Parts: sequence; structure tokens; C-alpha cells
Amino acid sequence: MKVSICIPTYRQVEYLRKTLQSVFMQDFQDFEGIITDDSPDDSVRDLLVEFPFRGRLRYVKNKPALGSPENWNAALRLAQGEYVKIMHHDDHFIRPDALRLFVRMLDDNPEADFAF
Repeated sequence: MKVSICIPTYRQVEYLRKTLQSVFMQDFQDFEGIITDDSPDDSVRDLLVEFPFRGRLRYVKNKPALGSPENWNAALRLAQGEYVKIMHHDDHFIRPDALRLFVRMLDDNPEADFAF
């Protein structure tokens, strides 16, 4: 697995839907999705059935809610990819090659500690 896309969430499924749509339009597909959910309801879990994760999703409902930034840290602890891409539930990729370019930038610059 090359990239772990970590998405800490809290409700706001319309934003999260756009985030996930942008993930699935990527031409680079060697990734896992990790969603840690602080929502008090099942709205995030219910949204996930719309997307074809094909075994590449780890979903964790935080009980009790962890709050920010511990929700981010919970997602990071689950990451197994060589690289980690943190996307908040209201972030999204703006082009289908964004993840591929992110990976290429890191592969081409092994001395880099982070990329954006």
C-alpha cells in the first residue's frame, strides 16, 4: 500500500461526500481509506455505502468522541501506507491526477518530510 488517506470526520456528510468523490476520481489507486468518526449519529457510516472501497476502507466510530486533534491522531495510528495523506472531511482533490503527483513528488524527493 503506497498511501493511507486519513479522514477524521464529524457529521457534515455533504462535504464528506465531495471529499470521497474526489478520492475515487483519482487515477492513482494504490491507497487505503481510513475514516475515524466523532459524529454522535450514524450519518458518516451511512454515507460510506455509496462508495466502492472494495476492502480498502477502515472505518472506526470513536466512542466516546475524541475531539480534534485526537481524532486526527486516531486515523494516523491506523495508517499502513508508505505515505500518509490527511484530508479533513471538508477537503477534496481538485484534479484526478493530484494523488499521483503527490506520490511522485515524495518519491522523487526522499529527503522531504512532508508534501502538500
